[in-house]
Amino acid sequence: MINPFNLNDTELELEIRNGILFEALGPEIWKVGNKYRSHLVRYLLYLYDKGADLRRYFPDIDERKRVCAELAGLDLTDKVHKDKSEEFYTLSIKGSRLSMISLIRYQNDVIYGLYWSNIEHLWKLISDVSKQFKEFSNDKAYLEGQKIKSQMLELAEETLGRIKKHELEIFQGDDLAKELTTKTRQGSFPEDVATLGNVY
Repeated sequence: MINPFNLNDTELELEIRNGILFEALGPEIWKVGNKYRSHLVRYLLYLYDKGADLRRYFPDIDERKRVCAELAGLDLTDKVHKDKSEEFYTLSIKGSRLSMISLIRYQNDVIYGLYWSNIEHLWKLISDVSKQFKEFSNDKAYLEGQKIKSQMLELAEETLGRIKKHELEIFQGDDLAKELTTKTRQGSFPEDVATLGNVY
């Protein structure tokens, strides 16, 4: 989307105010403290921008997060910066979490929609397969029922494969990002209930 390495803090701030990052990060980025906002934006871009390609060089997500924090300008030997990097790694601040979700959704709008549709479809299939078949009048009806059940299970496995593929593309291998996005979507964070419409 944008290479934060080429921008100084003032130029980056302009992009957040009225450039591509204004739309991509959403309004929640302004709730992040001014002092570390540019660090967080750089971190999010390095970690979740599909064009950053750091996943290829640092397949381990924990190592990649550390590298992204350093690229974002945090000195991990400094205690204050180390503490701040831990906040970034866990996206423990609401503004950083919602900005991450907004960025991911902005880049993957169609795939993001397909991802959630496939998850809903999978749960419906699992629910349908789990239902017990009624009494079968004969062996032929029983075999037909088992055939249908088997086909539904195959369809569920195909759907799960699509979900896994979308997850890797959307969340760049970060299981925490996936978990936080799911919890936010489900309204598991009480502070999000009023703002869910802004993110979804």
